[in-house]
Amino acid sequence: MTTPYGKGWLSFEDQIRMLELRGIEIDNPQGARDFFRHVNYYRFNSYCQPFETARHSYAPGTTFSDRKSVV
Repeated sequence: MTTPYGKGWLSFEDQIRMLELRGIEIDNPQGARDFFRHVNYYRFNSYCQPFETARHSYAPGTTFSDRKSVV
């Protein structure tokens, strides 16, 4: 028997909004959408771990452009 998957699908805009709610500043939403067209959100999220202060909460001042230092 298959177990239903609990997480729903998120649009690029919803993924960006989620990151913003968790404390990542995104100054270029179009650039973030373009990035997520090529890199899976969950893969990117694992690269963000050094910036986390708690689970899914990022250090103040963390920006999406910081991804260049970890991706």
